[in-house]
Amino acid sequence: MSTPTPVEAAPPSAPPRHSKNPAGPVLTLGPATFTTFVNWTTTAVTHNR
Repeated sequence: MSTPTPVEAAPPSAPPRHSKNPAGPVLTLGPATFTTFVNWTTTAVTHNR
């Protein structure tokens, strides 16, 4: 049995941050969730114009 490396142990994530407060809280999303979030925000902005 091998010991997992940090890359194997942690799933990929996309940690978006507020650009004016980079030291603030982090929302960690997996790739599929981040894609859904981006698609939702794009759709919401497009439909509300």
